[in-house]
Amino acid sequence: VALAFAPLSGAESQLVAVEGKNDPAVDVQAAQKAVDQGGTVLLKGRFDFGDKGSVRITKDVNVLGETDERGAPRTTIRGGYYAFHSPLTTQTLPPPGPKITIKNIHFDGALWAPIRLAYASGVTIAGNRITGVRPHPAPNRPQIGLQHGILVGTLLPQSGGQYQPGAVVGTVAIADNDIDLSAEAPTE
Repeated sequence: VALAFAPLSGAESQLVAVEGKNDPAVDVQAAQKAVDQGGTVLLKGRFDFGDKGSVRITKDVNVLGETDERGAPRTTIRGGYYAFHSPLTTQTLPPPGPKITIKNIHFDGALWAPIRLAYASGVTIAGNRITGVRPHPAPNRPQIGLQHGILVGTLLPQSGGQYQPGAVVGTVAIADNDIDLSAEAPTE
């Protein structure tokens, strides 16, 4: 198992391993509980996030998947809607958001985007595989299906979103991800 990640300090450096059950009734809750602790979370096996399961990130966390001997992700998360999401804070002058690392996970069949980080003080997204992203109807143009691999930031013009200064700060590194957004029945 390759465990390359940005080190966290102090109590946050603990490792919590979570085994996927391929069951949305338990997988989302188990992943959320681990991520809520912060630190390093090792996801093992196959997870099912159902149609719209989502894990909310509010603390510094390294979310890692297992890899095979070639370094390809062995951990899979099926489905979900923003499988990993760091929502905006409601504070006008936000304090720095969480430091977030997501590495070595195969996201398959997410709705709209498997990773949506709107609030962070450093982001590393690397070594992931993203396939089968299901288009989501655009809020103002439902005939168009939107799909993304990774969204970082606050502005989604197609949904009337507003830019929030200071919501994403620090280094943002997105590298070595395999993203295939081909869809069964693409629209315009």
